[in-house]
Amino acid sequence: MQIDRTMKTATPTGVSAAILMITGSLFSGMTHATPTYLSKVNSYCGASYSCSQCHTNPPELNSTGQAFAASGHDPAAICPPATPPTCTDSDGDGYAVEGGECGPVDCNDGSTTVNPGAVENCTNGTDDNCNGLVDAQDPAAVGCATTSTTCTDADGDGYAIEGGGCGPVDSNDSNPAVNPEAKENCSNGIDDNGNGLIDGADPACAVCVPTSRVEKKKRACTDGADNDCNGLVDCADPSCSSTRNCKPARTKKHHHHEGDAGSSSENDTEQENDGDND
Repeated sequence: MQIDRTMKTATPTGVSAAILMITGSLFSGMTHATPTYLSKVNSYCGASYSCSQCHTNPPELNSTGQAFAASGHDPAAICPPATPPTCTDSDGDGYAVEGGECGPVDCNDGSTTVNPGAVENCTNGTDDNCNGLVDAQDPAAVGCATTSTTCTDADGDGYAIEGGGCGPVDSNDSNPAVNPEAKENCSNGIDDNGNGLIDGADPACAVCVPTSRVEKKKRACTDGADNDCNGLVDCADPSCSSTRNCKPARTKKHHHHEGDAGSSSENDTEQENDGDND
């Protein structure tokens, strides 16, 4: 080995010189590139490595540094392999209790039908899809009872047989005269108002107080009241048949004399203006 007395250093020859030149060149590149690559490595790996990750003292590349240099300074050669997360999936439904890196949280790891990917069923009383909403509370639930109200009013009197949200119950949906607002007829043997009480058993009939012996006067045959308490009102009561408002219209024939305009005779119909039986 020759001594370079000017530089005060030994100048290698042969194989030693070649090894030193290769090593020195590698270190030279690493030395100048360290700040840039170290920053890149730390950013890529999410770590805070120092130069000792690749360099030792005396300065030479360790196994990690050699791998880094051989890879063309790829940060992946420095980063340790990531530790896979622990994901507990005891029921094997593909969802773990840890959540996070393991995906959505399985709120019941003992049931394969309960997980974040399940469909909320309105009949098991369970939060099937792990969203914190049970049965009908979940807008996405299936199999829930309908909340719409069906009101059946076959006779069209405005009252339905279901009652409840449909209003008072119509006890006879085939007769529009029978409904909760109908007036109880005290002599027809029907529960007209649907309160379960028929005719005289209904308090509406028990309080009837006669105001007239018979319904034969005009005012008694047009007031809509059972004045004689016989269960018949106004023209429905035979006593009113002779009054003006309850009598049928009568036909009257008019004769025309010779010379009158028009035909000699014609039939006209008019209502007799009989006097009221007051």
